[in-house]
Order: sequence, then C-alpha cells, then structure tokens
Amino acid sequence: MIRVLVVDDSKFVRMAIRKILEERGGFQVVGEARDGEEAVRLAKMLKPDVITMDIVMPNMDGISAIREILKSEFVPIIVISDHTVEGARVTMEALSAGAVDFIPKGSERLKFNITRVGEELVEKLRIHARREEKPKSRVFITEGLEKEPSVKDRRVAVGEVDIVGVAASTGGPKVIPNLLKSMGILPVPVVIAQHMPKTFTASFAEWLSKETHLRVEEGYDRMRLTGELVVVLPGGINSLVTKDGGYFYLRLDREFHSLVKPSANLLFKSMAKEAKNPIALILTGMGDDGTEGAREFIKRGYTVIVQEPSTCVVCGMPCSAIDSGAYSYIMTVEEMGKKVRELIGGKPA
Repeated sequence: MIRVLVVDDSKFVRMAIRKILEERGGFQVVGEARDGEEAVRLAKMLKPDVITMDIVMPNMDGISAIREILKSEFVPIIVISDHTVEGARVTMEALSAGAVDFIPKGSERLKFNITRVGEELVEKLRIHARREEKPKSRVFITEGLEKEPSVKDRRVAVGEVDIVGVAASTGGPKVIPNLLKSMGILPVPVVIAQHMPKTFTASFAEWLSKETHLRVEEGYDRMRLTGELVVVLPGGINSLVTKDGGYFYLRLDREFHSLVKPSANLLFKSMAKEAKNPIALILTGMGDDGTEGAREFIKRGYTVIVQEPSTCVVCGMPCSAIDSGAYSYIMTVEEMGKKVRELIGGKPA
C-alpha cells in the first residue's frame, strides 16, 4: 500500500485526487493539507511514501514547502501544476527545489482534467514511491560495456561528430541538467526531445540555461542549429532535422503520427539521414520511443549511448534500446556526458 499525502488549497482537487487513488487501489491517502505550512507539519508527522504538491497556496507556497520538507528527510514529491506558461515556470522552480516530477492539472481549456491527470498520477506515484523495487529481470550487467561497442563487426562512421540528439521522458527533467553540465560547451548542436506539454518547453529551456550556464533555447520552425547551442524541441508537436547549405535546420512536422510528442524516433531518423556522424543519447523514460531511430543509427555505424538502467527513474526507453541491441554504450548520465566530450571535444560550461 502506497501512503500518499495530498497537498492543494482547492478542496475539489483534494477530493478528486483522493477519489482517483481510492478507486484504483493500492493507495492510502493518509492526509490532506490546504497550504504549505500544513504540508510540512503533516509530512513530519505522517511520513508518507510520496506527496502530491500544489504550488500556488496561501501562507506558504509549494516551493517553500518542498524545501522545508526535504530538509528533514527525502520523500518523493510530485508537483501538480497549472497548464499555463506561469505554471510551467514555477514547476521548473519546484524541480530545482527538489521535486522529483510534475503533472499538469489539465489542458489549456480544462482547468482540471480528472481522467487524464488520474492516469498519469497513478503511474508516477507508483514509479516514484517504489523506485527501489525495480524488477530484477530489468537489471543488466554493464561492467565494461562503456568501453566495448555492442555490435563488434558493424560499420563505423568516419569523420567528426556533427550533431547530438537526446531522448527523454519520465525523469528526464531531473537528469538532463547533469548530462548537459557533463558535456559542457560543444562545437556542435545538441537537440533534446523531452516528452512535455507545449506550454512547458520554453520554461524548461530557460530553466536548463540557468542550471547549466549553457545557451539553451526552445526550438522553432526553420531554426538554424549551430555549435554551442542546445535546443529543446517544442512540446506537443513533432520536429525533425534537415540540412541545407551545410547547416542543420529544425523543421516542425505536423504529419508524423506518434503517441508521444516530440518523437525521439522522428528526430533520430532525420539525424541518421541528414548528418554525417551523429550521436544519439537515450535517457530515462516510459515506453520505447527512440528505439526505432537508434536502430537506424546502429545500421549506419553511428553511436548510441543509453542510460544505465539502475540509474533510471523508469527504464522503458533505455531498456527497449538495450533489448533491441540498438546501442553502442551503457553509462550513467555523467559518464554519457564525458563520453560525448571525448568523442567530440569541447570545454567546460
């Protein structure tokens, strides 16, 4: 039974979350808090397995409450935020304060979409509350793999690396800053496909820039991709990379169908087609996005680095690539960044 503390100044939202969890089973709502001060007090007293946290509340806001709660001991805190630009901005602040994940309350038209929020909430509560209980069948022996290609006799790409692509979903916002800081300032563009709503990616890019001191921007149609630039693909739509006159450009694609957006598969496939020697990185995330694109990389002799399964919040995406043999190296996030710098060259951020 996963013990949950629900924090929100709206009685309706608290009741809705309680109803969602009680109907799904496997959860016990051990307490409800109407503001940050009450949340801090109940967290110390009840010691929940996980906390859902609103941000904008009276007396003490959610960000201050997160900091106070985490001073005593670690408990996973999932932010439930407004689906607005301002909501995205404060959500990034909450991640900096120590929150492990976030869920938008609804859509731009619907303030609180119970059905959509419920599905994502249940999934993420289970992931973060029981991270130590990962199935043993998903554990991979990785000692030495960072030094040896997974496909010994494959054709190896020749020439300097010209672009880097990154795929991430659940858990990505917490590890991407570490990856970028480990990579440093690269002479080639870095493009990130992080599954995220469209109102969040601009704030995510701004937050990454502050966290890493790198030049990070949200992508847009026909954007020129240059060295020393990190681009976060816009959320809620797919994008691909094209090349014209020796330069890479970003193109929005409204035709390509995918369950998640932006699609890492589309990004990787376009990179494999347009670049001379690209690198693909697959980080923590649910599902298998990125695997098809990674297969294209391996066929052409390009490098694919996946995150070490034991360090992932959820290993759907990296483990899918590993199971398919679509990888070159398996590494921790920090090792991935250092390997990219080794392959490309660069300087500290």
